[in-house]
Amino acid sequence: METWFCLWFWLAVWVIQAVCFGSIFRKAGYSIWLGLLMLVPLVDLVMLVWFSSATWPLEMGYTGRGKSTKVDTVWKLKMDLRKAATMEKQGRFEDAIRQWEEVAEQAGEGQPNASLARERIRQLQAKIGGPAEPNDASDRGGR
Repeated sequence: METWFCLWFWLAVWVIQAVCFGSIFRKAGYSIWLGLLMLVPLVDLVMLVWFSSATWPLEMGYTGRGKSTKVDTVWKLKMDLRKAATMEKQGRFEDAIRQWEEVAEQAGEGQPNASLARERIRQLQAKIGGPAEPNDASDRGGR
């Protein structure tokens, strides 16, 4: 009797673990079935390292396929900022400039993110077109 209880108990624990990890993976934009890999010893450690260091689909704009695919504007702005910075790091300067322009438009006039975006656009254009750094303090924001 005690053996059956232990068997059912651990089976329930594994199912709950798989469902919880599957839910976490789904919220990050991955398949819910990745939760099953968390039941395999050593594979679970590799999955945790991979998951913690990977760029999640959600971070790159994937919002799922359910009814609530609408992303609020603050989250979209944050993801667009990250996307622009990533493009810039990858050396895709023309794409980054277009992304920064979108960020400036979304943020709105007078907002700090719009100012940041315009500054990055100016810096990237100078980098692409050659060294065109401003000489006076007013062009650099008074610094």
